[in-house]
Amino acid sequence: MVKSLYEHLNKLSDPPKKRFVDNFTGRELDDKIWATSGNMAVTPNDEIDGGMHCDGVSGWSDLHQGNICHFSNPCSVIWGIRITRSNQTNQWGAGMIGEIPYAGSGMYATATYGSGASAYVQMVTRNSTGQANGVMTSMPFKGTYNWHKYQCDALSTHCQTLIDDMLEVTSTSKIPDSDMMPFLYCYNSITELDCNYCEAWNV
Repeated sequence: MVKSLYEHLNKLSDPPKKRFVDNFTGRELDDKIWATSGNMAVTPNDEIDGGMHCDGVSGWSDLHQGNICHFSNPCSVIWGIRITRSNQTNQWGAGMIGEIPYAGSGMYATATYGSGASAYVQMVTRNSTGQANGVMTSMPFKGTYNWHKYQCDALSTHCQTLIDDMLEVTSTSKIPDSDMMPFLYCYNSITELDCNYCEAWNV
């Protein structure tokens, strides 16, 4: 029996790099992996492939890995997200961050209910000093009420965001340069979302 396809197909002298996957199944969030901060309430969805329901009860509410950062540039993260409730001034985001509360490097897809540029999903990149840069994608906020796969890649000298496997934007500004962990957030009391998948790996 092959216990590891990686070990079967590659030399033992070339060990695999860190990889993490969560399908958010079961009756409760795995607290050995995930931590919450702010006022994040996480409950299971009683539907096929529904994953977990995340309710930003008030203010900034986060789901993260307790400031345990296993990933660094170059690396990637994928989130399966569906927004279920939002209103004006509300915001959500999913990707990687260096520290909660928001500090250090980061790369994440984010969207704010509003008009103009803020009404579209953006890719935000951050370096270790917390300086940030945002690039707008073609995905309108109203489109986030359906399930979508958001992928953020840090590729040494630039970052890119894919939505449903299609490349949306790239950026060479404020590239992550320190360790990160997967995270998602809701802002304000009317922002709620579902997550049914998270995968992260070092390249």
